[in-house]
Amino acid sequence: MAAGARVTFHTGPDEVLVVPLSGGCDVTCDDERITLTGQRSVFSRVTGFAYLPRDTTGRR
Repeated sequence: MAAGARVTFHTGPDEVLVVPLSGGCDVTCDDERITLTGQRSVFSRVTGFAYLPRDTTGRR
């Protein structure tokens, strides 16, 4: 995604992981906000992730 881009999605019957491959982002799931600091590239270090359960709405 481009810097500053926003997306809203419903997980439906699936569990979803948000994993930034480079850079970071804020993820909001229902009313909880998660900040993922990210990384420079997929080779630089292990990154954080956000777990979104089934039947929830996520925003990035």
